[in-house]
Amino acid sequence: MDVEFVVQLLQLAHVAQHPEILVPGTLQAISRLEQAGLLDKSIADTLKCSYQFLRSIESGIRLMNLSARHELPTEPAELERLAFLLKAENRSSLDGDELVGACQQARAECRGIFEATFQRWLPAENDEPPDNH
Repeated sequence: MDVEFVVQLLQLAHVAQHPEILVPGTLQAISRLEQAGLLDKSIADTLKCSYQFLRSIESGIRLMNLSARHELPTEPAELERLAFLLKAENRSSLDGDELVGACQQARAECRGIFEATFQRWLPAENDEPPDNH
């Protein structure tokens, strides 16, 4: 999941200067990265919200015992079943089609943050890594 990769990259890049960011939970790590000034509040909020939403979908898919654990169901009946399951657990109020749109939006937002973060912290072939000081 893009959120976890972003969090882990930032933890690895900054743990020497900010040991308090090295915590096991993704949501707690996002909060610590924000508190340390390594993530803007808006980005941290997007990552937290998207992470919780996408994890709830993954959990619902697992409960449905589907073989594809990281993909939304493609059959309309299964998609509606997933939406119903998430509503029953108070994790979402969306129907099947809205769930697809919200999932695509959350993934796209996380992918944008992922790409920006990796572009910033992983040097191109002949570039030097950014100066952390």
